[in-house]
Amino acid sequence: MGDRKKLSIPKPTLPSLPTRPSLPAMPSLPSLPSKPPLPPAPPMPSVPAEEQWELSLAAYLRHATDLPSLALKPLGLLDRYGAVAVGPDTVGFDGDDVSWDKVIRLEVRDVVEVVSDAAMAHEAEKIRSLLPPLPGRKWVVDHAMALLGDFAGPRLAHAHGGDVVSTIVYRGKLGREKTLQAGVFAALVMATWPDVRRSLTATARLHAVEVYGEREAQDVYGEREAQDLYGTREVQDAYAEPEAQDARPIQ
Repeated sequence: MGDRKKLSIPKPTLPSLPTRPSLPAMPSLPSLPSKPPLPPAPPMPSVPAEEQWELSLAAYLRHATDLPSLALKPLGLLDRYGAVAVGPDTVGFDGDDVSWDKVIRLEVRDVVEVVSDAAMAHEAEKIRSLLPPLPGRKWVVDHAMALLGDFAGPRLAHAHGGDVVSTIVYRGKLGREKTLQAGVFAALVMATWPDVRRSLTATARLHAVEVYGEREAQDVYGEREAQDLYGTREVQDAYAEPEAQDARPIQ
């Protein structure tokens, strides 16, 4: 028999599998906007007070912001508004000072009992009422309420926001008891920077003035939290000044 030839059977060509489509790249999550650092705290009073110290809403706005020229005049109308003042001889709120020898007692409460939503709304209306419709009014109102919102946000979000001197009780004419009440700004300053409240209470004791209501553990927040003053934008926007139509352009 002759040699058998080996038959070569061609292998069928298999169709190539379609390539798997590449998955689209996952979009990167947007990074949360970083909170801008607040300006440094103003100089604090000594404990007890060795010299006169005062901080008002207008003074802090000058310290904390770059004032446009159009805001100088309306801001000047708020000098001493909301102020807290303490010194070796006098103490006071909102521009009214009382000699220590007339003070009967200081009353201390938690800031959440002093600063409420209603108090914030009243503060916004009061600031507006103090400023006539002149250029810069809207800037001052917006920045004042944004500042108060920054202070109030982290304080009012908790059951306890920090001790503040809420009331100064003193002897008026004919020996009658009269009171000075801390406003929203003064209360938030004392809750934010406890050294202010400490200066008031320590100076009071130095003058044999009674202090009512101060807790033994005076600081609910540590010093780190005391500097974490970022309020919610909702708090700020709630009291923003609406666009005014009556402000005349700068000549």
